[in-house]
Amino acid sequence: MEIKAREAVLISRILYNVYSIDDHREMRKTFLDLIPNLVQCSKASFYLGAADDDHFMDRPVGYCMSDELLDSYLAYDKYDYMNTVFLNSVTEVYRESDYFVDEVRNQSPYFKDLIEPNDMYYSVQMTLYASKILLGVVTLFRGKNDPDFSDHDLFLLRLMKDHLALRLSRNENASNQTTQGPDQRLLRLYESYNLTAREIEVLQLMLERYSNDEMADHLHVSHFTIQKHVSNIYKKLNINCKSQLFKLCSD
Repeated sequence: MEIKAREAVLISRILYNVYSIDDHREMRKTFLDLIPNLVQCSKASFYLGAADDDHFMDRPVGYCMSDELLDSYLAYDKYDYMNTVFLNSVTEVYRESDYFVDEVRNQSPYFKDLIEPNDMYYSVQMTLYASKILLGVVTLFRGKNDPDFSDHDLFLLRLMKDHLALRLSRNENASNQTTQGPDQRLLRLYESYNLTAREIEVLQLMLERYSNDEMADHLHVSHFTIQKHVSNIYKKLNINCKSQLFKLCSD
């Protein structure tokens, strides 16, 4: 396929921002703000691969999508019919309509409760992997009265997919190199209570007396996600409040 001069300029501008913006949340937000100029869409989301076992993805940013709507997906991510396609450890771009007929898709709770009420009828997804680890997923949406995404739209997105995967993998490597490991108390809890890596991060912030809002801001996740992590930590440690947590960690 041929690329137009205007499209080449837009792709260059988008990729410049992908590589030049250090903060990954700001980079993802900027990408979503620019991408509709290249590939028309009414809504878009950019999730990172989940750092725990509760979800495939978390830490979303959106274009024309409220935080509430972005968080709502987390309740359905394991029921998303596209999981069988994009959870295959390959960086690729997929058009939903190539894989599912309306008769099958329209009967799923994911479609009835989330997709249809928010007029996200057509979608195309970009899965970003490195060493078979899911780094992120970009999804562009169009309404029912819009045309489906074209082959040319997919072609343009595929020109950028490897760049985005590389950018996220560099960010992941930098985070792994600069993050301090947990102290001995946390290692003991991690080994004794089967906590996830993300739960250890949250637990460390709780012990440093961060509020839920502060933890959400620090970890670039939603308040809902933090509440779920805290609830899971309390359940695994068999405690009901922070005072019991501090006592457990001081023993």
